[in-house]
Amino acid sequence: MSRIFIVDDRRTNRRILGELARQVEESVEVSDYEDPRNALLAASDSVPDLIITDFNMPEMDGATFVDSFRALPGCADIPVIVVTAYEDREYRYRALEAGATDFLLSPVDHHEFITRARNLLNLRRQIIAREAAETANEAKTAFLANMSHELRTPLNAIIGFAEVMQNETLGPIGTPKYLEYSAHISESAEQLRAIIQNILDITLIEEGKLALNLEEIDAAKALQAATFMLALDASQKDIVLNADLPADMPPIHVDKGKFSQIFLNLIANAIKFTPEGGNVTVSAEQVADGLNIRVADTGIGMSRDDQNLAIQRFGQVSNNPHNKKYAGAGLGLTLAINLIELHGGSLSIDSAEGKGTNVQVFFPLVVMRQTA
Repeated sequence: MSRIFIVDDRRTNRRILGELARQVEESVEVSDYEDPRNALLAASDSVPDLIITDFNMPEMDGATFVDSFRALPGCADIPVIVVTAYEDREYRYRALEAGATDFLLSPVDHHEFITRARNLLNLRRQIIAREAAETANEAKTAFLANMSHELRTPLNAIIGFAEVMQNETLGPIGTPKYLEYSAHISESAEQLRAIIQNILDITLIEEGKLALNLEEIDAAKALQAATFMLALDASQKDIVLNADLPADMPPIHVDKGKFSQIFLNLIANAIKFTPEGGNVTVSAEQVADGLNIRVADTGIGMSRDDQNLAIQRFGQVSNNPHNKKYAGAGLGLTLAINLIELHGGSLSIDSAEGKGTNVQVFFPLVVMRQTA
């Protein structure tokens, strides 16, 4: 229920404005005050959703009232309408300068009063909803960051002990099947660690806390290293993974680790969504002010709706998250885009269902900013 305060020293005006206020919405609580000081006391106890006040009042003029009201806790953005006579232009100016949201001319046009009051209440509700959503998003981001930190410590221990068993550091493990199990444990834990790191990076970017350690690198060498790291994944699906890079690629000024992370994610995605016997190609060309780097595949492709979904955080192209053909948390592409934009670059997708996907990344040769 919306709460409206009517502030006017004249009884007739309070009655008329109160009747109009009750027509603004089906459910509204209207309180009227002859003395603006009493209205301030009431507002300090319970913040209203809208105030309609006269300007010329003996105890306190409208500008002073608005200024005092704005100083109350929680009242800085509450809409206030000031009612003045047509000839009182100076009063209107003073009220608006003091923080009034709007004004109405006296005698008040009934339709105009109801419409303006209704619009301001709707705007107030939208602001409250937006603030609640922002608060919830901040809480979610903080939760994800904290959980990422908390999960990494035990996960590192799992990976470490799995490696000890795989390498039989303390002696023969006995049953060969255990070596296979420890390898699965290590692989699964590494996948989980990568997901946790992606979540942490995204939360840091959203908070503006992810700094880039910029340096000049050999882009061709970094891209070749990324393809080499994923060569086994490609060969297990009989996919031809090729880096078709020009010999004269210029050096690029980037965060080396993040640059590799971007293309590991993009190439891994291309392999994941390419059927057995397909092709994934990494290529590049220099343009006037930077590099265009492409990751093209002969995979399943995406519709326009799927592309819009894929670039969202936790976006899953599969319609059924409980029965996914392609594993993943839906973070790789989102993180790649965020990291590319952090470098001042951009990513575009050219894809169609059944016709593969071509992801093009533009990187400026020199990155001008170093933090989000």
